[in-house]
Amino acid sequence: MDIKAALLEISESGMTDAEIGAAIGAPQSVVTRLRNGTHKTTFWERGQAIVALAERLRSAKQAEPAPLEVVQ
Repeated sequence: MDIKAALLEISESGMTDAEIGAAIGAPQSVVTRLRNGTHKTTFWERGQAIVALAERLRSAKQAEPAPLEVVQ
């Protein structure tokens, strides 16, 4: 997964750029520029942290129990 796709996935989960930045140790402005494509490169470790965060969120979403249906 590339960094931009991972950031879009994380953003769609409801995290703000500031929250993503705090989670990966980067300023919000760097996260915004990476997601928008205006900042083309980043440290390898930061890129790995972004991809890992996206994977953790995806796993957590899959692990959520399905909502119960009320039968009347």
